[in-house]
Amino acid sequence: MDEVKDWQWKERKSKQLMLFFSLLLALSIIVQAYLMVRIIDQIFIVQAAFGDIVLELILLILAFIIRVIIDHLLFRVGNKTAKKNKIAARSALIKKYKQTPIHIQGKTQIGEKTNTFLHAVDEINDYFSMYLPQTRKSTTIPLVLWMVILIIHFQSALILLLTAPFIPLFMILIGLQTKKKSEEQLDELAKYSSKFLDVLQGITSLKIYNQSNKTKISLHNSSESFKQATMSILKIAFMNSFMLEVIAMLGIGIVALELAIQLIFYQSVSFFSAFFILVLVPEFFASLRELGSAFHQGKSSQGAIAKIEDALNNSEETEDKWENMYDLPDHQVRLASFDLHYSFQTSNFSLKDLNFDFKNYRKVAIIGKSGAGKTTLLNLLAGLITPTSGSVLVNDKKLTAYKESQWFEKIAYITQNPTILNETLRENLTFGNETVTEQDLIQVIEQVGLKELIDSFPNGLETKVGEGGRGLSGGEMQRVAIARAFLKQPAIVFLDEPTTGLDVKTEKILQNSIKEFEKNTTIIMVAHRLHTIQDADHILLLDDGELIAKGDHPSLLSSSIEYKEMIQAGKEG
Repeated sequence: MDEVKDWQWKERKSKQLMLFFSLLLALSIIVQAYLMVRIIDQIFIVQAAFGDIVLELILLILAFIIRVIIDHLLFRVGNKTAKKNKIAARSALIKKYKQTPIHIQGKTQIGEKTNTFLHAVDEINDYFSMYLPQTRKSTTIPLVLWMVILIIHFQSALILLLTAPFIPLFMILIGLQTKKKSEEQLDELAKYSSKFLDVLQGITSLKIYNQSNKTKISLHNSSESFKQATMSILKIAFMNSFMLEVIAMLGIGIVALELAIQLIFYQSVSFFSAFFILVLVPEFFASLRELGSAFHQGKSSQGAIAKIEDALNNSEETEDKWENMYDLPDHQVRLASFDLHYSFQTSNFSLKDLNFDFKNYRKVAIIGKSGAGKTTLLNLLAGLITPTSGSVLVNDKKLTAYKESQWFEKIAYITQNPTILNETLRENLTFGNETVTEQDLIQVIEQVGLKELIDSFPNGLETKVGEGGRGLSGGEMQRVAIARAFLKQPAIVFLDEPTTGLDVKTEKILQNSIKEFEKNTTIIMVAHRLHTIQDADHILLLDDGELIAKGDHPSLLSSSIEYKEMIQAGKEG
């Protein structure tokens, strides 16, 4: 099964350890209370000398220290559990996002994913570090203390039994409301994050179309909605704390009144027993009251947990079908397909039963109208998405039968919008190939026409680029991508219309760079330029997901009317 689907919160062993520490904590509270009452009883009732209580004082100090240590260990387990689960959650989300096909990645909101990955995962910290330890503490300690009080004085135990349930009952009512409000808060934050990201990305268009003020108001309203959702949660938290204090004070007061009546008027209980109970009762209610605050935070965190689980269990297509059985050969890699079929879950479009075979060191052009399935086919051949049926074949074996890591080491993929990291130019060029020599790097820089650009930078290759540094033009980014591919020395290069929108000079540089690959590399590219198509060894013509023609340029001119019409239209254009 998929590793993401098998993913679970790591808490079982932690819960057992928390329960053990909670029992020890309950025993330390009882011992501490007993020693405290005994010392006071010896001094004020028995009127013993100070020397007679030295041992009890030492034991009381030790009991207090042990209690602090156990309490620390209890919540330390919670903190470690929180850390493990945050790491596990982020790892599972990364796997989920990684397995999501390319066409779906582009349709989902980046702001929402970022919010889930960062904010929602951070929100679960309180659940594991505070809520879980406190629930073990607040269920174990009151129960143990109640059993001790029951043995000493039945009436006091009965009063606690009648008053204590009001605290968890109130917490359940408040907790349900808190969880709902927390989910609403996360929804509002996701909307705000997505809207803010859209504004940053489209700020130029907003100015050109005079929509800045309108967008400013919309962004302000989204921010206000998030603020109101947050204030609603705080309101519930304050009300929760107040009501818990009232219930605890009433419970302690009733027990104290009943013990006073029994001690003074009926003399049915000793001073030692009454005082011992009065010391234990605040501890009883304190544990429940602490649970109230932790319960609120826990329910708030559960809203974040629900968001993470929704992200991990949604119905997006996932690509996890690599079998990792065979090693790829170091020599030539030949691509082919057998009845290749791919269907989108989100639309009616599909690639239908494609069959072809490419020899090594060939240049292959995939052409067709917009929406014909060119990029989808390129992603299938690159192993970025998995066929619905049929196979992509590499040296007569299914592509997914090979080891995934070895395959991606042998290919390079250049898109219209290459990824530029927020790092130095050197790190961007050597991305994925950190062992490259300085001599090879300089040679490739000259080959792709980047030398003049780099020489113009004061810091040369150490100049920081990307969002945090110097912005590169479209052509410069494409040259960086080409240089990466050269340094990687792949067996196959995939290109998705990399020259679209470039000026003639930059396009010529890139075309010359691509020709360098042809000497010892198979090139498979989505093409639209006439000269690129004519130079290809193999041409695949797609129309509405079907392969309607294949061959080289001369053969297709004589055998395919559709191809001839496309070439003629290209010449006229």
